[in-house]
Amino acid sequence: MSTSTLAVDTPVVEVRDLSVAYGQHQAVNGVSFAVPAGRVVAVVGESGSGKTTTVSALLGLLPAAGRVVAGSVHVGGRDLTHVSERERRAVRGRVVGYVPQDPTVGLNPTLRVGEQVAEAVRRRGVPRRSVPAEVLEALAAAGIDDPAQRARQHPHQLSGGLRQRVLIATALAAHPQLVIADEPTSALDTTVAQKILDHLEGLVRTSGTGLLIITHDLRVATDRADEVLVMSAGRIVERGRPVDVLGSPQHPYTQRLVADAPGGGSRSVTLVAPAAAVSAEAAEAAQADDVVLRLEGVTKDFVVPRGAAQRTLRALDDVSLSVRRGTTLALVGESGSGKTTALRVAMRLEEPTSGRVVFDGEDITRRGWRELRPLRRRFQLVHQNPFAALDPRWDVRDLVTEPLHSFGIGTSAERARAAERLLDAVHLPAAFADRRPAELSGGQRQRVAIARALALDPELVLLDEPVSALDVTVQAQVLDLLVELQRERGLSYLLISHDLAVVADTSHDVAVMSRGRIVESGPTAQVFADPQATTTAELLAAVPGQRAARRAGAPDGQLLAEAAR
Repeated sequence: MSTSTLAVDTPVVEVRDLSVAYGQHQAVNGVSFAVPAGRVVAVVGESGSGKTTTVSALLGLLPAAGRVVAGSVHVGGRDLTHVSERERRAVRGRVVGYVPQDPTVGLNPTLRVGEQVAEAVRRRGVPRRSVPAEVLEALAAAGIDDPAQRARQHPHQLSGGLRQRVLIATALAAHPQLVIADEPTSALDTTVAQKILDHLEGLVRTSGTGLLIITHDLRVATDRADEVLVMSAGRIVERGRPVDVLGSPQHPYTQRLVADAPGGGSRSVTLVAPAAAVSAEAAEAAQADDVVLRLEGVTKDFVVPRGAAQRTLRALDDVSLSVRRGTTLALVGESGSGKTTALRVAMRLEEPTSGRVVFDGEDITRRGWRELRPLRRRFQLVHQNPFAALDPRWDVRDLVTEPLHSFGIGTSAERARAAERLLDAVHLPAAFADRRPAELSGGQRQRVAIARALALDPELVLLDEPVSALDVTVQAQVLDLLVELQRERGLSYLLISHDLAVVADTSHDVAVMSRGRIVESGPTAQVFADPQATTTAELLAAVPGQRAARRAGAPDGQLLAEAAR
């Protein structure tokens, strides 16, 4: 399928001295770059660095308050800086395809998948009778199995990886000359992310399409890009080949990004020290059975409708795991492997079909709500999305002290003082107590969620993808905080993460899940250095950055194993 008539290396888009302002605030200042046909350019930087504003200006999708104050944007050799909205619409989709970050938001929940891809196909002027075949071709080209069945489904019936592929199919169905992918894999498991990136890169190399990737994951840029642009405060501060920019960064900002990335730089020193320091004691603790949480032979079945009949889906199959006191156990695996179900069973938010849940030596499997409530003070949950988990109507003070109020602990004045102590524990200024979630950054909201989880002084904290959507520097801050709290308070963590570099940096032990079963478990460094299960080896091979490491001669998992030590 040919998506471009441009010769390789011919610029598909040229941005020249672009400056964008929101009122008096200059969000982008003098940015220049080009995306050649058949090449991949990655733009990296923290939130607020100007990445999204630059792309919005390129697409003509700036919000009402934003305006281009200088420079120009040329697409396919045509200046689109000040053209009408009608002219811009003619470019979107047909010349420039866009893959947004969130497939849940990017897809219309009321339309079937095939109908949404068909809209893009029709932009090419394809005859009506040929549209269905073109839709199936686009879905198949995006790597979607059984495209005829998927075309009849709605987005909510698909996994996150499949929804992201539908967005890619939609973007490519109009045969654009340029594809812009905004954080296309930030919330996906490593193997799914690898397949999506492989597909995008394959299309670029075979069809001559240009690809502009917006990402906060430096490892993705290292593996995939021909050129990397580093943005900070609205400017490009460094550019060049990934091996040069990220392998030997010159600008202090780039150096900090590289140092903060999971699995590299200073993080392998600051975060791995706890794991190394307790390795000998951990073995003794295990022998002494100093375990705060244990799942024993847990099975969980769900009954799901299948037409007029029903079928049983086994989400967990004889799962056993232990979280040792004062340590971190990471639970990893692909989407659908059973990680979240295991966490929900551990929290007693789901009833196991069989098996036992043991907390601090007590069997809590069949305890009712009244019996379980006092124990809930001792284990708390930090959700993946802090914005969704925090009531937008409440200020930070009320959010942090909600557990105290729920259990009737302290007077109003005492709870207010507790809020100050908790905010201090997560390194947030006391003045933040009067703010609401919408007034906080993603990292600040996650700190509030952690402070709330600590309010009842728990022994165990369950962490569900706590940093998956955060920039590397904010990730580093949150992960450093979690390790610091573990040291100071002796906390135990059960961590769910799709990012094995984060796991290598922070966990003492790891359990790998596949199809509802634990296929491998043990000390993190040992499992990553010498994986025994095929699933583990596949997950390690799919980690961004490992591809570059293999080019340098390092076997899969070696860098992660070294970080975990």
